[in-house]
Formats: sequence, C-alpha cells, structure tokens
Amino acid sequence: MQEVLPNVFLGPLQIARSNSALHANRITMLIPVRTPSTARFLYVPKDDNGKLWSAFPVDIQHDQIMGWFHKTYLRVKEEVDRGGRVFVYCENGNGLSAAICVALVMDSRLYLL
Repeated sequence: MQEVLPNVFLGPLQIARSNSALHANRITMLIPVRTPSTARFLYVPKDDNGKLWSAFPVDIQHDQIMGWFHKTYLRVKEEVDRGGRVFVYCENGNGLSAAICVALVMDSRLYLL
C-alpha cells in the first residue's frame, strides 16, 4: 500500500483483504476498480465485525474508464474532506486502480485550501 496523495492510498487486492493493514492505515473507504472479469473476486470485504467496509466500487465496462474519473474524484474528495482515508485497489494495484490514482494526482483541485 502506497500513499499517492495525502490520505489516498493505492495497492493490490491482497491489502484490501487484510483488515489489520486497513486498520493500521486508518482506511475509512475502499475503492475497488473492477471489470466484468475481475468483479467476482474484487468484492468489498467485511471488517472484523462482519460488516462491509464503506466502499465506492468502480465497475468499468468495456474499457470505459474515462467516465469514472470525475465520479471517483468527487467521491474521494468528499471522503478526504471529511477527514477520511481512501484505499484504491485492483487485482495487482498497478492497472486500472493506478490509472484512477494518476487522474487524482493530476487533478490539483483535490487539495486546494
């Protein structure tokens, strides 16, 4: 798990399945970035109490990632503005989730005072 912006983290599915890693980094929201072929295993995990983590799944159909950039930006900004910490992930953490994070890094509005 790497912090790509203050309070925004990027990584692989393996981290999302580790409640101890999510708690250690004080993650408050998960963003699984999935396609039809990865959705079956890129699910939103449950916390230690058996409740689903707060999440904003990004379900990309037919390589249409562009439509998700602004929606994801708005949701991440909302969570960060509330003092939350976001973990964006895909299967290996360097595919679609990295593309979403690059868009967040490029958008300077996320951290305007």
